[in-house]
Amino acid sequence: MLSRLNIFSRKKRNMESSFETSIAILGDKGAGKTSLARRLIDVNAEMPEVGESTIGVTRYVWELDKQEDKCINVNICDCSGSTITHTAHHCFMHSHCLYIYVADGRRDCRDSVNYWLNHIKCSGSPIIILVNTRGADESFISNMAFPKIYHPTPNYFSMDIEKDTDKLLEFQTLVINTLHSNANSICVPMSRSIRIFKTALDNHFKDARKEHISLEAFQKIASNNSISKVDSKKALEGMVNLGYYFVERHYSENHVINTNWIAEGMYTLIHWGGHQQKYKITLDDAITAFKKANLASRFPKDEIKFLFKIMCKYELAFIEGEYTSNECIVIPLVLPISRHPDALTQKDFIFVEHLRMELEVERVMPSHIIPRLVVIQHRDSVPQQLWRKGAVLEYSKGDATSLVIENDRKIIIYVKGSDKSKYISELRQTLITIFNDYRRVKYDFYYETLTS
Repeated sequence: MLSRLNIFSRKKRNMESSFETSIAILGDKGAGKTSLARRLIDVNAEMPEVGESTIGVTRYVWELDKQEDKCINVNICDCSGSTITHTAHHCFMHSHCLYIYVADGRRDCRDSVNYWLNHIKCSGSPIIILVNTRGADESFISNMAFPKIYHPTPNYFSMDIEKDTDKLLEFQTLVINTLHSNANSICVPMSRSIRIFKTALDNHFKDARKEHISLEAFQKIASNNSISKVDSKKALEGMVNLGYYFVERHYSENHVINTNWIAEGMYTLIHWGGHQQKYKITLDDAITAFKKANLASRFPKDEIKFLFKIMCKYELAFIEGEYTSNECIVIPLVLPISRHPDALTQKDFIFVEHLRMELEVERVMPSHIIPRLVVIQHRDSVPQQLWRKGAVLEYSKGDATSLVIENDRKIIIYVKGSDKSKYISELRQTLITIFNDYRRVKYDFYYETLTS
């Protein structure tokens, strides 16, 4: 479960100003991400227990010693490697961050590296690839040609996180130096007064037992701490850039929201839906999920509706039925992987007049493209059958049916019906919108017009 660390608590310092930044640790399940997060802060920290696994995002605080007149406080995010959570991580990634990808050295992970580098859409942020050797043959690791097409070029490091204490100290130094050398682009300056304001803000959330406050209340806390309106606006912008808070419209006004609360709610519902094999989650389902996770007090009914709204905004879900009600959301991320037994197949299209379109990527397909396509298209495409790697959709604005399939490096779309040209054009534009988020993914479209 997410750590509820006070991420704004800091040791007293004589410095007038410091910097804040984030480290996001990504990788496949069981690669050693949690071990690294703990041992970056303390090289002698205990290793996780066997079977211990991160659910969602666990946050740690790392206070670096002053170097080159810069004092940097680091918010470390240990991100779950579970595949159904990968797209949710997308909501909490930002440019003010150092990304560390942890690879399992016991297997060939080149495709996984490509997958994750595409997934994080790093936007110029520095990247370190760490191979956790775990006693694997060094010649096997050295033969893995990791991708070098990204800019800036990732740093590479290999060690056994559990056993190589000396190398761990070297890696720690590499991370610290990377943070300092990229301070201008990934660090947010925080004056002493702003740090005091942040502590007061965090204490307010804790004491009031609320996960979000109105902007008016936010400004009042700033004023009580002698922070001007201009400075409080800059402070909020910095905290949003660092991923500490979100700003979303709630009821009739904008609210400042604790990011930990959003993340914990999203990941709890996604994991509960996955375990229950339910991709349609009602309010009653959500109440049950939060009770089981001992989070009922943090997620009462009205706040669950608000969480549903946020998940829809970030394209993780859509509301089923009338859009004036938040009674039920559909989360395509937790759909079964296997094809629906009653779903249409290619045979239902190839013997009639139809259009066929392929999108092929050069290397590795980013995660959960079809679930996101279904979410974006849900107002214009009525789902008939859904699974995680495919969908049968009915065009709500005309006469057309589509079959969308993910196959390795391809998204293949078949469309039939009198409005097939219009519909396939809309599906193409949706795919372009999605892939624009993955700036380093090269892709091409291929078309066929076929008559029975």
